[in-house]
Amino acid sequence: MDELENEKQYYKNEMNKDNKAIKELSTEEGVEKVARETYYMKKPKEEIYIIEYEDSIPKKKKDE
Repeated sequence: MDELENEKQYYKNEMNKDNKAIKELSTEEGVEKVARETYYMKKPKEEIYIIEYEDSIPKKKKDE
């Protein structure tokens, strides 16, 4: 029974996240934000700079 309650709560949380995403994507600003951040889209005459931090760059092994 607890397993079913946990599953029910999990799906309620997923529904809340999906509803929040739908609400964000229902505005022009929300669509633009997702397009820019997820797909690196830009407006004409804009430039995109992707900044990588040292800890996000894979380290080379000493043998290479």
